[in-house]
Amino acid sequence: VFKGIKERPTPEGFMNFGAQLNTSGCVSMYHIAGITPEAPTVEAAVGSKKIKREIVITDKDLQDTRERLCNEPGTIDFAMFGCPHITIRQVGIIAKVCEGRKFKVDTWLLTSSLTRELADRMGYLNIIQRAGGHIIADTCIDVPPCWKPYYGSVGVTDSPKCAYYNEIRGIKFLIRPLEEAVEAAISGKVVK
Repeated sequence: VFKGIKERPTPEGFMNFGAQLNTSGCVSMYHIAGITPEAPTVEAAVGSKKIKREIVITDKDLQDTRERLCNEPGTIDFAMFGCPHITIRQVGIIAKVCEGRKFKVDTWLLTSSLTRELADRMGYLNIIQRAGGHIIADTCIDVPPCWKPYYGSVGVTDSPKCAYYNEIRGIKFLIRPLEEAVEAAISGKVVK
């Protein structure tokens, strides 16, 4: 149960937060007091169970973690989005940023077949393909043989989960917010 979060995350924010928690902390369910429907309060979220431990996370803790995970700016070899699968809203953001431009590095968007179909119908697929990007349905970054050409490379992603899964393959990821990561795929480098 998290408390003290005032702003309601986007649906993608909820999805990504849950994916990160499950990847590194084996957390299958979480609540944000006052935001998730089942948890108007911490007490409602935990029910009759006793809170075993309380951890305080400060803004400095968050900043230190960002600095540790995001790595230094630099040249990249490819871009990967979709761990977990990206939503149609995220596909739309990527299409908006890359429209009329070209990706300098291989750029992969991983999503469900339904989202890919919707992206095609909405014109996003065409925009992304004209920029040189690829939307792949129903696969994941955690399918090692697919991504072997990138072993030992440097990529950009918006997903800490994606970066975590690929450390064992020698792939280094620079983690940035979605729009910054797309800009990096267009320029071939992460600038900040």
